[in-house]
Amino acid sequence: MEKSVLANSINSDLADSVGGFNLGRPSGYIEDWNALPDKTKDIIRSVKRVKVVMGVLTVDNPMDDMGEPVVVELKDMPVIFDVKNRDSLKSLDASLGLIHRKNLLPVTSNLHIEGVVGVLPNGNQYAFFKSSVANQIDISDADSQTLQNFLELISYNNTKIMDLNRERSASGMSKEDADLVGSIIDVNDEVPF
Repeated sequence: MEKSVLANSINSDLADSVGGFNLGRPSGYIEDWNALPDKTKDIIRSVKRVKVVMGVLTVDNPMDDMGEPVVVELKDMPVIFDVKNRDSLKSLDASLGLIHRKNLLPVTSNLHIEGVVGVLPNGNQYAFFKSSVANQIDISDADSQTLQNFLELISYNNTKIMDLNRERSASGMSKEDADLVGSIIDVNDEVPF
């Protein structure tokens, strides 16, 4: 799977592992979808934007895939969510926006996440989650270490993607030119959780 670097915002061009930016998806707002060539529409449909959320998860009343209760305590597990469902993203963005308006950092807030079943116009069901801001928390030493581990993972991931980007985009460039392009790309490794 090809990826772009992790960043705080998708409002800029993100270097990718293919050797370009945004995995070929055009940047910016598209005013007239119908005016786009079919090839561009296919690229846009094939490249999924994903919000990566890292945090610590505690599960209340866990169940298995058959709906049976699980008798295991699932508490304070480091997790990484790749969120791309539109309804889940909308709910998550609203919660993160509320945290931001309170001038809080996402790592100092608990989110309550609840699984929901939705129904499509054709009658099919789909799953998404609703999130809400629960309570503010103090960061413990264990939390600080988990946060540091996530930041190291982000840095490692971005370094690997940038290495692939330079390697794959350098085919028509000299090493000096490739290094120059690599030095111009500014990736902020601090991703909110």
